Amino acid sequence: MKESKTKNKDNKFVRITEEEILRINQLARKAKSSSGLTGAEEKEQKILRRKYIDSFKANLKNHLDMIKK
Repeated sequence: MKESKTKNKDNKFVRITEEEILRINQLARKAKSSSGLTGAEEKEQKILRRKYIDSFKANLKNHLDMIKK
């Protein structure tokens, strides 16, 4: 299980796992299908997407900080 570990603006670690990325993709495919997402799945998708974005932004910031030094 590969895990990305970065800090968000609260200086807390944000972790996104491979399983969470797979789940984001599953939900995206289901959202495009004729069945769509349930209310609970929509909430889950929103949370997972936010976690992914926060992880990406923190990772990018850390990378740019390293280049700056």
